[in-house]
Amino acid sequence: MSSLMHSHLSVFTRTSLDEDLQKQGDLIGISESQWRRAKIDLFAKAGESTLPFQLILEATVLSPNATVALDDISLSRECEISYKRLPSSSVQSKAGFVTHEDAGCMSSSKVCDFTPDCPDGADEASCGHFMFILKKSNSLSQLAKLQSPTFSQTGTGCTLSFWFYNCGLSVGAAELQLHMEEASESTVLWRVLYNQGDQWSQATVQLGRLAQPFHLSLHKVSLGIYDGVSAIDDVRFENCLLPPAVESCEGPDRFWCLHTKACIEKLQLCDLVDDCGDHTDEADCVPELQCNFENGICNWEQDTEDDFDWTRNQGSTSTLNTGPMKDNTLGTAKGHYLYIESSEPQVFQHRAALLSPVLNATDAEGCTFRFFYHMFGKHIYRLAVYQRTWNNTRGQLLWHLFGDQGNRWIRKHLNISSRRPFRV
Repeated sequence: MSSLMHSHLSVFTRTSLDEDLQKQGDLIGISESQWRRAKIDLFAKAGESTLPFQLILEATVLSPNATVALDDISLSRECEISYKRLPSSSVQSKAGFVTHEDAGCMSSSKVCDFTPDCPDGADEASCGHFMFILKKSNSLSQLAKLQSPTFSQTGTGCTLSFWFYNCGLSVGAAELQLHMEEASESTVLWRVLYNQGDQWSQATVQLGRLAQPFHLSLHKVSLGIYDGVSAIDDVRFENCLLPPAVESCEGPDRFWCLHTKACIEKLQLCDLVDDCGDHTDEADCVPELQCNFENGICNWEQDTEDDFDWTRNQGSTSTLNTGPMKDNTLGTAKGHYLYIESSEPQVFQHRAALLSPVLNATDAEGCTFRFFYHMFGKHIYRLAVYQRTWNNTRGQLLWHLFGDQGNRWIRKHLNISSRRPFRV
């Protein structure tokens, strides 16, 4: 111990885990940097001389240049190792009852039931667990990684939700990554970059249809100036099963999957999503009537009468907290999609229009136009679909939507009928 009066070492004992510590002695730091021998005579409070006890050594450093070190700890022969855990004020019996020094004996079913039965609330004080990150040293960069087991596949509606805590002036970033087993690159699914305040917040991540084995990993990078706490709790997967096999699939609006024997809606046929789990719902489709933007924009066109164009992209967009992090077709950063950048240099009500090929007139039942859209960001104004039968006109409004709809891909279908050739 060194540095005059700038450090001290205290020795305590305790006979139960949740009682107050009993101080046995203090050692005060001196200016010389040298080893000192110390001897502490232990004593017990009245009535506790026969109880097992535990020693606690607590070092306090009061100066940046002070140090406290320990070596060669020994106990006299009068001390014996107990090989038992210390009791707490609340102890559960083998019969399923909990005893507390102030409340007597109660059923263990009353512990962690959101009702404080003990006078001091001890039965509700230590309920639940969570994972958190503790900085281990002052190195410039430290990475903590929490990895899931490997999952074989997911259904189209699969989502992952969890609660996170990211608090501190220099708490840094955390992100959730998707790793496909047969791919070398990962996909960032979720990211938090800065102090979120002293609170738990919920995150929901859209996984969608993943046809290959994968695992997830939560990464936390702590810098040398790291000051804060990051934690995660209550991880939950929902709607991740493929549709079950059935013995029959009847009805004009139903489709029976060839191999998985699942029964799905006919509206799910040829929508570029493997709803069956065996791809048979995407097997007999007309390529000219589909586009997943993996190889350009197909037979669609950029309008020349608008203010700016749609952009083909992979992975996340360039502006923070806007746009998707992955496409809807593959569900990874390798997939392509079209997007418009509504941040600068665009201004309010600037338009970007994408035109379909010319489609023939329909019968009375019409045809179905299906697409997936993603509207995420505070500067989004409107997404609209028009039916155009004459050039150089906007056409008839079929559907529109305003504002932020969350960080997710959303399915939409529209029924269109026309007596004349038209474009969307």
